[in-house]
Amino acid sequence: MFSYGTVPPRCAYHALSDTAPYLHDGRALTLGQAILMHGGEAQPQRDAYAALPDADKAAILRFLRSLRTPRDPAKDIAARLRSDG
Repeated sequence: MFSYGTVPPRCAYHALSDTAPYLHDGRALTLGQAILMHGGEAQPQRDAYAALPDADKAAILRFLRSLRTPRDPAKDIAARLRSDG
């Protein structure tokens, strides 16, 4: 068991890119490591990720890193709306 405060609590995927290290004990320093360290019920998803071409893994990691806490929610939403056309 870890002591509260040694690893940032994980409570929302929207802040994923802001919360390294990863896993409940902080042993994964990157999102890719976190995916590959999974087993048990997540083993099929871990294996599917591991079998992907590097370009597809990079696309998944790019998406995951885009999940962040808004720094200025109103400005972020407006920018996203403009970029979506």
